[in-house]
Amino acid sequence: MKNKKEERGLFNERDDISKICATCTFSKKLSTGDYICSKYGVVSEDYSCKKYFLNRFMEQPKKQSLDFSRFSSDDFSID
Repeated sequence: MKNKKEERGLFNERDDISKICATCTFSKKLSTGDYICSKYGVVSEDYSCKKYFLNRFMEQPKKQSLDFSRFSSDDFSID
């Protein structure tokens, strides 16, 4: 039996992501709210299995608010 090599990276070392079908690579959301898994078929959103692999494209970066009050019009001139 082959052991899957642990991949290192930004999202693999995160512990705050729960290992459920909603964040898995092998699942797609259905219109009914359930998920279709390529390994197990139709499953619920909070289903978890040993084939779980994090879908990195589901990660959304946090929005940062910019404070423009610290800039003046001189900061944007080319003189």
